[in-house]
Amino acid sequence: MARCLSLTTVLKSLITLVVLITFMIALIKTRVLEPHVPERSLARNPGPPILLATDSYHAKDSRLERNNDGIEGSEFDKNKQDESDDDDKIGDVEDNDDDSRNEDISESVGEVVSIKDEIEILGNILTQKLAAVYDVNIEPLKPTCRNKSVLANSCEGSKRCLRTQLPDDPKARVQQLVGPNKLRLSPTQHELLRKMAKKVEGFYDIILLTAASSNHFNESQALLQTVHTNLFPILKNFTLIFYDIGLTSQEKALMMKNCRCQYLHFPFEVFPEFLRELRCYSWKPVMIKSMLQKANIIVWMDASVRFLDQTENIQVVIGNARKRGVQIGGSNVISAFRTFRSMYHFFGDEPCAYFALGMAKATFGIYHNEIFVDRAILAPWAACALTAECMCPPDRFMGTCRQSKDMFKLWREQGGPIIYGLCHLYDQSAISLILHKLYQESFRWVYCNTNYFSRIQRDDLAGYFS
Repeated sequence: MARCLSLTTVLKSLITLVVLITFMIALIKTRVLEPHVPERSLARNPGPPILLATDSYHAKDSRLERNNDGIEGSEFDKNKQDESDDDDKIGDVEDNDDDSRNEDISESVGEVVSIKDEIEILGNILTQKLAAVYDVNIEPLKPTCRNKSVLANSCEGSKRCLRTQLPDDPKARVQQLVGPNKLRLSPTQHELLRKMAKKVEGFYDIILLTAASSNHFNESQALLQTVHTNLFPILKNFTLIFYDIGLTSQEKALMMKNCRCQYLHFPFEVFPEFLRELRCYSWKPVMIKSMLQKANIIVWMDASVRFLDQTENIQVVIGNARKRGVQIGGSNVISAFRTFRSMYHFFGDEPCAYFALGMAKATFGIYHNEIFVDRAILAPWAACALTAECMCPPDRFMGTCRQSKDMFKLWREQGGPIIYGLCHLYDQSAISLILHKLYQESFRWVYCNTNYFSRIQRDDLAGYFS
């Protein structure tokens, strides 16, 4: 009897052990086979994941850190170069050597966030930037489309108006530029821009960037003469990049011999055919966006720019770009008079919403390598440039800018009628729209008076290479 009880006890123990082992095996299989789902991915409709940290900016500077403290007044006579510098040369930045940069990249590559998270981050950065604007006398932007004369032909031909007011909330401003798929570069487009950047040897504090076709070859020589004479002596850790967008073989040989630059051929063959229409300037935002991966500062120069011997002033504007993200020429011309309605509609807006905002000048611009500039400004600018409907529409030859100038003069002097869509300035129109949406009444914070250090001299030719 005792032996039977012992056998029964042993059997029960074995059965219990088998059940326990089976349960443990099932649990282990479940833990191994089921992927770990990060908490963030449980958010409602987070959108497709994107790579937030790339080699186009320093990861340590990208997460909501202020880059704009210590900003002084907007006038050049109120701005002073940091007197702690050992010399007058720009670009001698100790913490931007290749080794430290690569360390930052290795820590950041692979960090994936949702579009929602990206908008949150960029919106916080914009909030900080707007808080740093020095001019307390700036009046908030008032809705303009409520005035029927300003609404004008904004919505003409549409079943309903699109957005007629720019958003107050910084995150909403960012969302309208970063959220729509058509304003986001595709993985293929990102890869094309990375391949362009790989053609550049080295990483620099400053890249001087320009381009020209054959009809602007002599004009470019005049630009490079002033660059060599007035910029080269005051810069350190820099390179000059010249993009060939249509030189003859003879001009190419002269440029390569005399430019003291990295000569590159723009790869039209890998981009949409309409980029070959040089007068649309779609190639320019693509160049600037791609080169941001190779420097802390990108200085864009049209062939018509002539630098003056005013080294202190160019130092100030480069310093402001490091703090503010962008420094670009500006004007008092209302951008809505010089931009097709189709571009505003591409961005989801009506032109009347931008009526009170002065236009940027894209002939000269400085862009700082930081996440906000890369993602909220240059990415939508390049995405627009790579979409014919946005930057190079088929009806681009309708109307003339002469008509637009006359219309603007008539409105300013006599209050007389407004007609949108008579003129289109392509890359200039697009960068103005983007900066206006982000900065609104504070847009002049990222504008600079280029007359302090340069002149625009179209058709000013030089045989500098002769």
